Amino acid sequence: MSSLWKAIGLGGGKELNYDIGDPIPISDEYKYRFNWQINKGYHKVDKTEATVFHYEIKPNSSPEAIELCKNCVKRSRTLMLPTVLKYIDGHETPTGIYMVTEPVKPLHTVLMEMEEEGEGKMKEFTSWGLYSVIQGLEHLHMGGKVHGNFGIHSIFVNKCGDWKLFGLDWCSPLDTPLVAMNDGKMEVNHFKQYHTLLPNELKAPELLKGNMAMIESSPVYAVDAWALGLLFFEIFNQQITSTTTPADLKNPGNMPRPLFGAFMGLISHTAKLRMNPSKLLVEGGNDYFTDNEYIQVQMQ
Repeated sequence: MSSLWKAIGLGGGKELNYDIGDPIPISDEYKYRFNWQINKGYHKVDKTEATVFHYEIKPNSSPEAIELCKNCVKRSRTLMLPTVLKYIDGHETPTGIYMVTEPVKPLHTVLMEMEEEGEGKMKEFTSWGLYSVIQGLEHLHMGGKVHGNFGIHSIFVNKCGDWKLFGLDWCSPLDTPLVAMNDGKMEVNHFKQYHTLLPNELKAPELLKGNMAMIESSPVYAVDAWALGLLFFEIFNQQITSTTTPADLKNPGNMPRPLFGAFMGLISHTAKLRMNPSKLLVEGGNDYFTDNEYIQVQMQ
C-alpha cells in the first residue's frame, strides 16, 4: 500500500513531505459522519511517524464535500490550540486534499482497545479526555466560532493518550449573516451554508428545523453544547442513530451520576437555555471534573 501511494504524483508547486502508508481503519458505524480517509504517514527523510488525512477528489465528488475539507485544512492550520490536532503539512492537487498531523488513532478505536484495561483506567482516560476537549470548545467559542461537527467521530487520540479535536469541516464564526459583502467581495457564512449536510441524528433541534434565526440569537456554544451531550451518551451508553428517540436520551444508562444532570442541561431543546460547556470545568461546576484527583494531578 505504501509503495502505491509513493507512486502517485501530487503535482502542484510542492510535494507532500510524507509517504503515505497503511490505512487506519474507521469503524463502519462512524464512517458516514466523516469525509476523510486516514493513513499512517512517514517523513520522506527522517521517517518520523505521522497521520495523513486524505480526501480523494473524483469526477462525481460533491463540491460541498470538497469545500468542507478545504475548510478543515484552513482551520487546522490557523487554530494553533493545544487541544486541536496539530497540523504539520498539507497539499492539494486536482485529485486529492492531503493533511498531515501528529500520529493519532480515532477515539472510538482507542475506547474499544481499552475495554480490557479496567474501570479505573477507563475513568482516568475518559475524564481527562473530556476535560481537554471541553477546553478546546471553550477556546473556539471565546473566538466566536462553532465547531459544528463535534462528536466521538471528530476526536483523535495521540501517543500520549491526549484527546485532540479534529473534524473542523464546519468550523466557522457564527456572528456573520448568511451572505455579506467584505471589501467588495461576497462572503457566505460557512456553517450556515453547509449545516444541512450534517447527519440528522446529530443535529440540535434548531438545526434540524433549519431555524437560523434561533441559531443567530442563541449563545455561540449552543450547537456544540448539544453535541457534547450526545458525546457523553455515546461514550457511556451507545451509538446514536436515526432510531434513537428522546426517551432513549433521558435514560442515564451507564453515565456517571455527576454527569447526567449536566447532560440534561446540555441537550435542552431550547438552545438559549443550554448549559455552557465551560461551566462544567470551573470551581463548583461539575464534580466529575472538579472533584477528580486524576485531573488535578494532570493540571499541575
